[in-house]
Amino acid sequence: MKKIIKAFFYILAFIFGFNALYIFFFTSNSDYFRVFGMIETNKLVAGMIYLGFSLILLIVLKFEKDD
Repeated sequence: MKKIIKAFFYILAFIFGFNALYIFFFTSNSDYFRVFGMIETNKLVAGMIYLGFSLILLIVLKFEKDD
């Protein structure tokens, strides 16, 4: 079960990372994004939020100890 949960979180981090890259490289500067359906913000802030969540998930998964 731990392997399934760990794989799910890796997939989630992968999705957040690619979403951040998409926002940074393939959208115009005048676009506004709704992050997690709550916050409407510009391109830079939205990309940094998604990139931050991706990095946090990857760091937590890296430092997680297997018992």
